Amino acid sequence: MDYELAAIVGFEAVIKSSDGRFREMRCAGLENGLALIPVTNELLFELAQDAEMSLNEKTPEFFGSIKPRRLTPQLVSLLLELSVFTPVAFVEAAYESGAGEQVAILWQAHKIILGPTTTSWGHFGRTENKVRLSDMAINCALRRMGVRTQVGKDEFDTIGLGRKRNTDAWC
Repeated sequence: MDYELAAIVGFEAVIKSSDGRFREMRCAGLENGLALIPVTNELLFELAQDAEMSLNEKTPEFFGSIKPRRLTPQLVSLLLELSVFTPVAFVEAAYESGAGEQVAILWQAHKIILGPTTTSWGHFGRTENKVRLSDMAINCALRRMGVRTQVGKDEFDTIGLGRKRNTDAWC
């Protein structure tokens, strides 16, 4: 895989306040006052074992045909908690050999305010390879969070999501 990411993205103060809550939870700083929590297999396993998170399970039935690979009911519970005061996004991206897919869902005050939205191209499902950067799922969520692009960059690159090539590299 050329690029793979599954993460929670939010304002740095909110994301960093969760640092250390779970043994496998890590926080990494981004640009524009944002930070991310990489959604690793180890974090998902730990969330699944946590009794409090299991009690709050909310099955994401509202996604229809969009099925994020790493969005579990326990992770939805964490996203709901983090969204109390500011927006937080769950983002997934996978690119390989000129094809790719992005998924983004944005929560605020315990409600989804954007998505789930997806962008696919190449053999991931879209027949044309021309996708406007501004229309890509993650860019839409970041723009809704207030990210303003730098000259020559989209929202994704403005906050630095391209710095690492896979989820585990953010740990």
